[in-house]
Amino acid sequence: MKFTDFELSDAVLDGLRDVQFDSPTPIQKACIPEILAGRDILATAQTGTGKTGAFAIPVLEQVYRSGSKGLKALILSPTRELAQQIEEQIFAIGYHTGLTTVSVIGGSDFAAQARALKGGVDIVVATPGRLMDQKKVSELDFASIEYFVLDEADRMLDMGFLPDIKKIISWLPDKRQNLLFSATMPKEIARLAEEFMVKPFSVDIARSKPNQNVTQFAYRVDSGQKVLLVRELLHQLRWESCIMFTSTKRGTDQLYRLLKKEGIQAASIHGDRSQEERNVALQDFINGKVPVIVATDVLARGIDIKGVSMIINFDMPHNTDDYVHRIGRTGRYDRTG
Repeated sequence: MKFTDFELSDAVLDGLRDVQFDSPTPIQKACIPEILAGRDILATAQTGTGKTGAFAIPVLEQVYRSGSKGLKALILSPTRELAQQIEEQIFAIGYHTGLTTVSVIGGSDFAAQARALKGGVDIVVATPGRLMDQKKVSELDFASIEYFVLDEADRMLDMGFLPDIKKIISWLPDKRQNLLFSATMPKEIARLAEEFMVKPFSVDIARSKPNQNVTQFAYRVDSGQKVLLVRELLHQLRWESCIMFTSTKRGTDQLYRLLKKEGIQAASIHGDRSQEERNVALQDFINGKVPVIVATDVLARGIDIKGVSMIINFDMPHNTDDYVHRIGRTGRYDRTG
C-alpha cells in the first residue's frame, strides 16, 4: 500500500514525497482512513511505529481541505523535544499546503509565542504547562478548533499533567474530532478517554513490547564499576551513536563529566537545562558532532533520531514501560540496534 492510495490532496502528497514517505506503517494504515472519515481514534502503539504521521497526515489534510481561517487543530505533547519534532514534521509534510503552525513550549520566547498565536495560526503544538500559561495572559480563542490530539497520553499521566489536560479540554468546543495516542492504556487514561471521546475507533499496534530488532544484554556490576564497563563497551562493540539513560538530572551531569574525563565525546540533556542548551546538545548529537548523549527520560519517548545504534541504561528505569521506550530509540523502522 502507498500513501497515494489514501484520499489525500496533491499538496499533502507532495510534502510526503519531500520527506521520502512512500508507504504507510501499520498504525498509519489503520488510523489515516478512519481519521479522514471523521472518527475519534483511541490508539495504543509502541515507540517507533510512525504514530506521529498517523495523526499529522490526516489532520493536515482535513485542515487544508477546510480552507477556513482560524485555529483548527490543537496537539498536546508531554515534552518540549517531542512537541518540536511534531511541529517540524507537520511543517515538512504540510509545506505545500501553506498552513501555519506554532509550538507553544517552555524554554522558548514567551512573547514571540504570544505574538504568533495572536497573529493567527492553523495548528498549535503545545506542552500543557506552557499552554496554560499562555491562556492566563493571552485571550486565546479555541472556538474554531475542530481537531484535538493527545499524544503520549500515558507519559502525560506520569508527569502529572492530567488536571491540566482536563482543564484544556474544557476550553474546547463540544463538537470536534478527538485523537488519543498512548504506548500503554492505564485505567486513568481509559477513564479520560471515556469522558471526552465519542465512540472511538480502537487501534492496538504492538502494545508495550520490546522491539524485536534490538539485541539486549545485561551486566551485573557495582555502581563504582559502571563507568569502567561503559568505557570497555564503547571500545569493544561496533556502534556509531549511543544514548545513555540515567534516572536523575544530577546523575546525568555526573555521568557526562565522568565520560569527558575518560576522553569520550558526549553531550547531555535534562529538564533543568535551558531550551537553547537542550537544542544545541540534541543537534550536536543528531549531526554526529558528538557520538554520545547522556539523558534522562526526556529523550525516552517519541523523539525520532535516525541511526542510533546503541542504548545504554546506565541507571535502570522505574518500570518496564519506560525500559521499552528507552530501548525503542534504536532498532527503529526495521533497523537493528
